[in-house]
Amino acid sequence: SRINEAETRSWLWPVVSRTRGGGHDRFRVFPIYGVTRFRLDVENKFILWPIWTSVRRQGPGGGSGFMLFPFVGHAAMAGQESWMIVPPLTRFTRSDRLREVNCPWPLFQWSAGDIDRLYFWPVWGRKSMEGVDSRFVLWPLYRERREADADRRRHTVRLIPLLACSSERAAPQASGGGELLERRLKVWPLFSTHRWPGGFRLQALSLSPFLDYEPVERNWARLWTLYTRASSPAGTEEEWLWGLVRRRRMADGCGRLSVFPLLEIERRPDGGSWSLFKGLLGAKRAGVRRTFRVGYALEW
Repeated sequence: SRINEAETRSWLWPVVSRTRGGGHDRFRVFPIYGVTRFRLDVENKFILWPIWTSVRRQGPGGGSGFMLFPFVGHAAMAGQESWMIVPPLTRFTRSDRLREVNCPWPLFQWSAGDIDRLYFWPVWGRKSMEGVDSRFVLWPLYRERREADADRRRHTVRLIPLLACSSERAAPQASGGGELLERRLKVWPLFSTHRWPGGFRLQALSLSPFLDYEPVERNWARLWTLYTRASSPAGTEEEWLWGLVRRRRMADGCGRLSVFPLLEIERRPDGGSWSLFKGLLGAKRAGVRRTFRVGYALEW
């Protein structure tokens, strides 16, 4: 076969093959021995694959390495060197910006430099890097994470499945602390809350053991929600038992109470109304005018 200038001849494919041309020089007797060279930049070898493999690359970002599987491995690149013993269980890495020890991975992990980490997994661990600080206790039961950038600060806490809490604030300014942008709290399975500038929402019960994801809230949460309360500058709305009881109190003085299908009461600054059994009996007042209703059609 020929691709551009590279020509390959194979015998008992894929056992024996030979490629030459276009800077390629490959020879393979699989799985006994194989070597691949591309110009003077790359050289890969294997002996009794996957027992012995090696790689060498020239130029910027290049390096060399070998693996004697499953006993030992070594990799050296520009500014970084790693040794592996019984990979991937044990690895030692040193570079200009990072020192790292995994011995054995993932039970003990330590690093210093760009990433500051100490794990005794799964009992306890912490990790810090630019803009992010996290820790865990008895992973994955308790996890905490803090993130910071030029504009915002985020803090998340999980105690599975009992507690989930997250908050987001604007970055502190020279004149004072950062403004609260959003806060969520869930105490499973009792209730969840959501607060944002000018608004608040409380929901009980809250059976999903995670923070309120939109698909779950849209499709399933109504099945187990017994009480909700929503507040905004315009007013407050409450709902019990899947909407059978509703109450609304508005900032302009209006209000409404509904107990389906028994009672409806509405209050306005200039009057109000009430009705029983969805209008079977009721009264209405607007200013000095009063209206009574009996049945669904008789009104005076």
